[in-house]
Amino acid sequence: MRKLLGSMGLMLLMAGLLIAAEGTISKVDLDKKTVTIKEGDKDNEYKFTEKVKVTVAGGKAKGGKGQAKEGTYADFEKALKVGEKLTFEAKDGVLTEVKITGAGKKKGKANE
Repeated sequence: MRKLLGSMGLMLLMAGLLIAAEGTISKVDLDKKTVTIKEGDKDNEYKFTEKVKVTVAGGKAKGGKGQAKEGTYADFEKALKVGEKLTFEAKDGVLTEVKITGAGKKKGKANE
């Protein structure tokens, strides 16, 4: 019985790991509410709504690796830039959760 429960738990854990994906934004269309994300060598287009759950990683800690915090749809729209990295979950071609990993980086400016 323990082996069965252990293997079922492991199977559920592995299924959860397969859902999340990482990619880099390669194209954004705010009017159509679509974003094209490059995952490896392949570009995939996803739709998004204002119901998308947003998490913002980074912060002012050394190396930009501060605590992740819950974000808003406005944070998501600000991060929708070509080249921005994110981790996301999608169901039926619609983004359900997004973790913005490159937010807070100041390119070309010295640290203050």
